[in-house]
Amino acid sequence: MDKVGEIYVYIVRPGDYLGRIAKQFNTTIKLICDLNDLDEDAILQIGQQLLIPVLWTRSYSPMPAFYF
Repeated sequence: MDKVGEIYVYIVRPGDYLGRIAKQFNTTIKLICDLNDLDEDAILQIGQQLLIPVLWTRSYSPMPAFYF
């Protein structure tokens, strides 16, 4: 499903928040914020594009993300 080290471009949808997005892509709020230059309490806008680093797949242990 998700591939370790990939970075997705995610478009914010109604009802999205950083915690939900982080959980969906098996990453952390901090990494999403760092990669997108956001504060952890940032209010997301519908249609906003976020870069999402994937840390691990659902079936494997956590691994560091690789950025490109």
